[in-house]
Amino acid sequence: MQHISPLCPFYQSSPETTQHLFMDCQFAKDVWALSSDLMPFPSQIGDMYNWLLSLSATSTKSDLDPLSKALLICWQIWEARNNVVFNDSKATPASCIHAATCIKVNFDESLVNSHASTSFVIRDCEGHVLVAGSNNIGENSINVAECIALRDGLAAALDRGWDQIVIEGDSKLVIDSILGKANPSWCIQRIIQDIWALSSSVASIRFQHVFREANFTAYAVAKLGHGLSNQVLWEHGLPLSVRTPFYFDLFGRSCPRDFVL
Repeated sequence: MQHISPLCPFYQSSPETTQHLFMDCQFAKDVWALSSDLMPFPSQIGDMYNWLLSLSATSTKSDLDPLSKALLICWQIWEARNNVVFNDSKATPASCIHAATCIKVNFDESLVNSHASTSFVIRDCEGHVLVAGSNNIGENSINVAECIALRDGLAAALDRGWDQIVIEGDSKLVIDSILGKANPSWCIQRIIQDIWALSSSVASIRFQHVFREANFTAYAVAKLGHGLSNQVLWEHGLPLSVRTPFYFDLFGRSCPRDFVL
């Protein structure tokens, strides 16, 4: 059995108490210093429990409430502590804040008889839906629809003030085109340029390809678009018809390639 030191694993200078780990340790102080929107600062109150009680549990449509955000940051400090203790791997204060505050945008399209619909689903770091959208864009190609879906999702995130973003889609061509690994065809060049322009105003953004089996929710929302005449947005939830793929994604059930839900 591994012996765990009673000292704080970050600097080995003080006993590891709850108060020290989450507030008094220099690592924790550096983490909280990067989250300037959480007021009052932990150092202004001193006691962790009283500080958490002082935070508001009310939220706006565009962001987590301060208490939830603080608890997510505490969780990331705990994760960083465990990585030091059990994996001998050190995180940085910036990585803790990014993991606790970033949002993920999944995008997709659906094509029926050459008519395309698009979707995006924006979730917080716990996987809960913040906003989703679907739109019927008429006759279009798959690649154009994928790019429009991504652009709409990114624009929706920026409109709500989010600037720590991970974007996932199952179109490898589109992701590679954005990353400069492929030359975009003429029909999507202008949309790719729009995406680059939007990305330039984001503090942190990452584009990554995922297989369709990891993009079930976005695909289900895209299929709803065929019955729409205008873009529809869902705030803080999804229609009942797409709850099954959402929970499948949320709980991370593994499945083989080409699995159909």
